[in-house]
Amino acid sequence: MFCGKCGKQLEDNAVVCPWCGEATGIEPKEKFVHQQENGGYGQNFDNRSNVNRDAAKPMTLLGISVGLMAMLIYYSGVISSVVLILVAGYVLLKEEDRWLRAVAAKAISIVCIFGAISGVIIMMENAFLASLLVLGEEWRMPIQDIFSSLNSIALFIRDFILLGAGTRALRYDNLRVGFIDRMINQNIQK
Repeated sequence: MFCGKCGKQLEDNAVVCPWCGEATGIEPKEKFVHQQENGGYGQNFDNRSNVNRDAAKPMTLLGISVGLMAMLIYYSGVISSVVLILVAGYVLLKEEDRWLRAVAAKAISIVCIFGAISGVIIMMENAFLASLLVLGEEWRMPIQDIFSSLNSIALFIRDFILLGAGTRALRYDNLRVGFIDRMINQNIQK
């Protein structure tokens, strides 16, 4: 079963999502502690409430938590696009967790969008440099500096988004990006 709010995989008998707190609509089963005849609490630990315990964290096939794997996916996008493709490709091909697969698709989408932005900046730079035949060579360095700065800013924003998303993913939280989330939710298998 999956959470209707955050899309993360849940236990079949979960009353609330342990990640976002959304109610699942399943009625809670009563858990109680048996009392001994002398009035003390019994030693039946299986029937005690798990309220003060951490929710069991889902694990990947590699043996690490899904949150840690999601963080690694986002951080690998900061390191290199090739590393991101390898890590996200593994997740998309081998892992069953829907939220983790959505994280991999989102990280790839973010890197591709900012790659397209960088491509547009480079094309604009080339167009301006081609017009130098009319303007003269004294404009070459200022134009190159401007477009180099724009490209650096775009890459900084991309890295900032990926690092922020990775930090949130470690806590099983999503960075919301409206149009990317809608696209992924429509195309990731449940």
